Amino acid sequence: MAGHSDHRRRSVRASDQDRDLVAEVLRESAGDGRLTMDELDERLGQAFAAATYGELDDLVADLPVTSMPSEGAPRMARPQGSDAALTIRATLDNQHRSGAWRVPEKIVAEPLFANIKLNFLHAATVPDRIDLTIKPGAGNVVLILPDGWAVDTENLNKSWGSVKNKVPGPPQPGRPVIRVSGSVGVASFVARGPRFFED
Repeated sequence: MAGHSDHRRRSVRASDQDRDLVAEVLRESAGDGRLTMDELDERLGQAFAAATYGELDDLVADLPVTSMPSEGAPRMARPQGSDAALTIRATLDNQHRSGAWRVPEKIVAEPLFANIKLNFLHAATVPDRIDLTIKPGAGNVVLILPDGWAVDTENLNKSWGSVKNKVPGPPQPGRPVIRVSGSVGVASFVARGPRFFED
């Protein structure tokens, strides 16, 4: 009977909230270093296209998430604190985020010895305001933004590095603003629009 119940639960249709829940688990796992950015992009695409709980379960089967066996809920738990920041840490390898990713309200960038590039051109969901905190390191942080977005670097300390903001505020109506704080350490921060080869 237990096997039959599990099979039935796997066939239950997933909701947008279920897909969002899995996406948060995937982002948290990437922030913890359990998934690469490429793996995260691939799994996020599969999560947003998933039709059933079973498809969502498979995306987090190798991740440490909490089991929720009731048929009416997917088999994973929301990370502690729905407002938890997405942490992107570049230790030795460059890290990037692009494609149809869901942008959280809070992002922490830690470019320790490598670079971080955040491409917002095709972001699927974007809040009105994004708080980006940069931890000092030896790597660069680059933001690639669509037209009409704005970046506020008033609270960003350039320390020994440099800050180049080519999209200062205010944003156009209906477009978000990214408020950046922290310190760039000995590297650089750049906020700009897309180049001709970036789409």
